[in-house]
Amino acid sequence: MVPTCQEDGGDESSLEQAISSLPERFEQVQPLTNVPSGTDLPNLSERKCVEALEDECRFNAGKLRKIRHLAEAYSHWRSVRGDGN
Repeated sequence: MVPTCQEDGGDESSLEQAISSLPERFEQVQPLTNVPSGTDLPNLSERKCVEALEDECRFNAGKLRKIRHLAEAYSHWRSVRGDGN
């Protein structure tokens, strides 16, 4: 049941009753408890082969072409953690 807005100001007790009958919000985002803080995360990932990057980007033809061009000079890559900007 959704309360309707009444133009004459409405009855506050019916509004309070409608609000109290709403289900609790279980879908709210809960804080993560076992994730390390930002300073505990490394800035660089482990070294990975270029083929792993090709596999990640296999559906993007333009990016795949660039990765293969880089693979001519480099055999491995590392991802860098973003700073939020």
